[in-house]
Amino acid sequence: MKFDLKHLSLISLSLVIALSTPVSAIASLKTTLIQAQASDSKIESAIQLYEQGLEQYKQKRLSEALQTFNQVLGMMQNLGNSKGEMLTLYQLAMIYEDLRDYPQAQTAYEKALVISRKLNDRVNEAAYLDYLGVVSRNQQKYPQAIDYHQQSLAIFRQVNIPRSEAIVLRNLGLAYLRQKGYEQALENFQAALKIEEPLNQPRSKAVNYYMIGETYGYLNRQQQAMDFYQKALSLFREIGDQEAIQQTLRKMQELQKASSPVE
Repeated sequence: MKFDLKHLSLISLSLVIALSTPVSAIASLKTTLIQAQASDSKIESAIQLYEQGLEQYKQKRLSEALQTFNQVLGMMQNLGNSKGEMLTLYQLAMIYEDLRDYPQAQTAYEKALVISRKLNDRVNEAAYLDYLGVVSRNQQKYPQAIDYHQQSLAIFRQVNIPRSEAIVLRNLGLAYLRQKGYEQALENFQAALKIEEPLNQPRSKAVNYYMIGETYGYLNRQQQAMDFYQKALSLFREIGDQEAIQQTLRKMQELQKASSPVE
């Protein structure tokens, strides 16, 4: 769920692609609807419209995608397909987030969360809690954001999905960082890094290094900040992310300048 440069002013968009969602287990709508007790034509229409909405979303035609998914939502409700309704609410929430309409995004995620709990779908419950944390953070409701992330983290630990746990830990770290709880932020970023160190996720590991470096900078621990920026830089060079490389170099230069004695 979801880091954002325009709201965080910490890291470039290319640095956060790997941190977008804690869930890889959201079912496809097609699989969901195959199980629906409705006519084939209604199922097919819902699938086609949903896929149309996805395409519109990918093309950044957000107003059209919003209209399409609202139509799909009505179809899901008429079909009585709760899981399809939940997944459509998730798509609507993402669009509202992109439009910076955080109250609407929050409402959609809250509705999806209610359905996930009715379905006893623990993975998606944890995901929507994490998304609600991000939306709360973007509304500067930091204590609420922290609470949502902590609930999400507890569930992902229970269901044993380490990759998702690491992503939620980063989001929790960001919430602490935004409210200037630097020690707590550092603790969560380090915990995320510990989980992902053995995984073959160089971009994600690089972002962890970057965030730890950023936090050390706020704590005025310049040498440690520089060390972690250097680790991030090495990995970004390894994967060839030029934007991330330039962003990290800028941060290192700023840190070096701030650390230099005034003549």
